[in-house]
Amino acid sequence: MAHSALCTLIPLYDDTLHRLGVIVAGTETLERNIKRYVGRIEGYDEIDGRFCRNYIALLGATKKDVKAICAANGINDTEEQETIWGKLNKEKKEPVPGKYVWFTDDLRELSGMIEDRIIKQQIERGELA
Repeated sequence: MAHSALCTLIPLYDDTLHRLGVIVAGTETLERNIKRYVGRIEGYDEIDGRFCRNYIALLGATKKDVKAICAANGINDTEEQETIWGKLNKEKKEPVPGKYVWFTDDLRELSGMIEDRIIKQQIERGELA
């Protein structure tokens, strides 16, 4: 996220305090860059403070999430969804103590697979000639 975009969050936060909730989502790089520039570049300490110096790492997408993402993008065939899930790199994580679930972290890979399948469907229907 560009410095100017981050800095626009400061007055937005100040002007809507207790009236607006915002979720800022990004890669690990977003947090790392904010922390790196605190004390070095004007505005980063304020931004880090507005985020309460608190960052939450998401676990990734579960099989259920991947199927929902596929369906939302027009891939409704269960077998096709299973194939896509099977091709993704997965890691077993513990979201709650004692419960292990498979997650995929790379949603760009999922996006690419979905785009490939959509293009194939369009070719099969003769939409792309």
